[in-house]
Amino acid sequence: MTLGSGPEAIRGELTLRELEAQTGVPAGHVLRELGLPEEVPRDERLGKLRRRYGFDMARVRRIIADYRGTE
Repeated sequence: MTLGSGPEAIRGELTLRELEAQTGVPAGHVLRELGLPEEVPRDERLGKLRRRYGFDMARVRRIIADYRGTE
């Protein structure tokens, strides 16, 4: 899967592992910032996690931007 690197490229079909590879932000960091259990499988898709835990994709994009030091 080839995606752009902007925030619009962060979508629910990405797995945590793909998100980490795409952004360079550790999946564990994203999980901690979202308040999710560390043991969430890294091959779980963000959309499924969003439905299960009630966060929104804008929050994930902010976590990525904050980690990278960008807005």
